[in-house]
Amino acid sequence: MYKVVGFILPFVLLLYNCYSYSPEVTKVLIEAKYNRSELVKVLKHYQLHDRDSLKYKAACFLVENMHWHKSYRKIEYVDPKIPKLFNNLDYVYTQLLENFNDIASLDTCVYLRKKLGYFTEVIYHLMEKANVDTNVVLAQGVFDDSEEINAEFLISHIDNAFDVWENSVYASHLTFDEFCEYILPYRAFWGSSFLSSGAVLNKQFAKHLWHGFNSNINEHLKRYNHYVNKMFIFGYSLKLSESIGVWDLFLGTNKDCVCFASNACDVFRACGFPAVVDYAIAFKAYPGSHYYCSLIDSNKIWWGINPGSSRTLSKASPTYHTPLNIYRNTYAAQKNTPYFLKTDIEKIPFELSHPCIKDVTSGEYELVKLNIPFKQKTNNNLAYLASYSSSSSSKLIAITWGKINKSKGEAMFENALYNTLYFPVYLENDSFVSFGEPFYVIKDSLQNTGYSICQLYSEKYTEETGSLIVTRKYPCKEHLKETMEHMVGGRFEGANNKDFSDAVTLYTITTPPAPYWQEYNFNNKNAYRYYRYVAPEKYPWSNIAELEFLTSSNTTYPNVALATPLPIFNDADTIAQSIVDLKVMEKDTVQMRRKAYADGNIFSISRERYNSIYLNEKVRIEKVRIIPHNAGNGIQPGKKYLLMYWDNGWKEFRTQCAQYQYLKFENVPLNKLYWLQSLDHEIEDLPFIYENGKQKFLYESVIVDRNTKLK
Repeated sequence: MYKVVGFILPFVLLLYNCYSYSPEVTKVLIEAKYNRSELVKVLKHYQLHDRDSLKYKAACFLVENMHWHKSYRKIEYVDPKIPKLFNNLDYVYTQLLENFNDIASLDTCVYLRKKLGYFTEVIYHLMEKANVDTNVVLAQGVFDDSEEINAEFLISHIDNAFDVWENSVYASHLTFDEFCEYILPYRAFWGSSFLSSGAVLNKQFAKHLWHGFNSNINEHLKRYNHYVNKMFIFGYSLKLSESIGVWDLFLGTNKDCVCFASNACDVFRACGFPAVVDYAIAFKAYPGSHYYCSLIDSNKIWWGINPGSSRTLSKASPTYHTPLNIYRNTYAAQKNTPYFLKTDIEKIPFELSHPCIKDVTSGEYELVKLNIPFKQKTNNNLAYLASYSSSSSSKLIAITWGKINKSKGEAMFENALYNTLYFPVYLENDSFVSFGEPFYVIKDSLQNTGYSICQLYSEKYTEETGSLIVTRKYPCKEHLKETMEHMVGGRFEGANNKDFSDAVTLYTITTPPAPYWQEYNFNNKNAYRYYRYVAPEKYPWSNIAELEFLTSSNTTYPNVALATPLPIFNDADTIAQSIVDLKVMEKDTVQMRRKAYADGNIFSISRERYNSIYLNEKVRIEKVRIIPHNAGNGIQPGKKYLLMYWDNGWKEFRTQCAQYQYLKFENVPLNKLYWLQSLDHEIEDLPFIYENGKQKFLYESVIVDRNTKLK
């Protein structure tokens, strides 16, 4: 009996003490366990004074939403010299920039650049003698914010948030609700670890962001970029073994977009710039996702930035590739998320599992509401529109969700995109189950809905099999097509004077080259000692990956090597492979291979206008072989590839090792969506259909979308 009373009494006392708090706050106070007194101390700190009534309301907002936030790592040890080191580096930067009030001088002042360079070298030498332990010891686990955050942290953070809300010209326009999401939160998004209070970050960064004469927010952000980048260079010789929060900006080893965006958002908020972390959940034609910061202005317009690199704010999401749905990380839970819409026992995809996300795609792209037939029997409330994903075991990633209306037999989606390939799926036993064929949506004014749903296949389902010949895993990118077009007008010259004062044009490129090795034949009857490629004057970068000058196989010139074979794209081309060609080399072959066009690497390119070869004697060059600026997405001999096809899920068909620049697959199911992946750690690939003996890639020749560019 006494044990039962002893067990229940603490909870009774807690409920008695929390009678004045909302149910949401009370719930978190119970969850806080031994840290409960710290959170109560914060609430009482603001509860006692009427003048702090809004701060009390803000404190309640932070506490009640702690339920949704946690970290998965906690610092157990970091060398105490690290903060001192940061302060010393910060002091050097502050002194160097003391009199540079004009923002333009950050980039144009030669004196400043020299000073920064000099002190960087001095710091490097001092770092070598500094006995700093770069090892960081972390505890792995689940650490709820309610159990970790103390009163001192939260009170100083709240006070700083209100101070910048009142005094910053970029934050004073915010309503209280906006303030609670864009300035007040102590973390940028769920799961981020190693938090710093706004008061600490303001002390570290505000003096730099607000330094000098800044006429607009872009200039403040320029100062942030300058400070972070220079401090990173200062500390470049000393890198910590693990991430430890904001110090990652200066001493981190694995800085990625998540690190940049999370830390920058915390800094921006602490210094009076209303900000959030947005992310593209996936891209249309590229693997991965991307996190970045967005800031809101007094006109309620959002601007995106990649902190540390973007020079200016952009109304479009600052992603290099075309994004699919864009989500905003919020501090408060959003009721219209799968977390709340699912049934009690329903599983949801990890990428859409957190309640603190908000779909903000409509701020950038036009969306369409879809009703898709759903006839399957399931207890689930939710279905999903997925995209292909090479990083997941199912090869799918859920992009957006829809509610299943069982009485109507349909799934209703609010945030679908036009001209986007979707795989309609739902989740059973942690696995995606297809409930329809892949489709995309186009605008159609003749339909009552205003849109039409299009299937990929031109023919009806068939069990026929046949052959596929594939030459690429990803189409040629737009910017590479442009560089190839810019090569038109480029010319090859021969000369006997080293300065090419007597140069003779041997060949001029008249059509854009293809994205693979090709050959240009010269009608050349003379021997020359010097040869070169000259890029057009209008586009003086040659953009050549590799260049070889070929001579006769019976040449007497001593410095020759086997030329790179021309690509073979079908069975018939293999017959001509017995022909052996020779390329001429300079006498110093080691020095020659340091030239970008002769280093044997198709991913490095020559940007010089003149690309010359200097021979020891006159040689008659009959032809040249070149490969232009290239992404290596054609089939490459010696590499392994996996062919898959869609049939209510991605099915692996066969793995092949390429012998030539093409792969031939026999007995392949026809009229399917196919996907060829490299098994040699290459990340770029794109599904395709196969028609009339040719690959037709998505977003290049299947789904037309002027917003999508293959970069």
